[in-house]
Amino acid sequence: MSQVEESRAQESVQDALQRIVDLLDKQQIVEELVHRQGGPRQELVESLVHKQHEVELQQTLDALHPADIAFILEALPLDRRLKVWDLVKADRDGEILLEASEPVRESLIAHMDAHELVAAAEQLDADELADLAPDLPEDVMDDVFRALADPTRRRILSLFTSHPFRNRYLSSG
Repeated sequence: MSQVEESRAQESVQDALQRIVDLLDKQQIVEELVHRQGGPRQELVESLVHKQHEVELQQTLDALHPADIAFILEALPLDRRLKVWDLVKADRDGEILLEASEPVRESLIAHMDAHELVAAAEQLDADELADLAPDLPEDVMDDVFRALADPTRRRILSLFTSHPFRNRYLSSG
């Protein structure tokens, strides 16, 4: 990628980050206003406004590369990061977790339940799964390994030169 292309890509990611921050700010302001107004249909209006903002956020996220989403998640404070993370489509979770820095990855993994983590791990190839495995809870890795075909399991284990689970999986495999 040339410097010009790289600069444009970075500007595009910055623009996406700003759009997401703006949408989150707008969502917060509008929801606070609706909440203050009260009235018989307050809950319905709040729900509709919330859903509309979520759809806008999700459409913005859907158009981005996993590395760009990871960059955006890293730029957001924890509460907003988790709100945005919840809007990412589940089939992209694994790719984004791989792209995120370790502290951000840990915060996202801590926010996910075991079922979500297993689903994210199952979307990855053997090399990617080997990269992510050290950050996943043991029970999640147990479920993932049980679901893997034997050649894939062996490939991952060959990549785990010093992983704490290696011996257990080799003996159970």
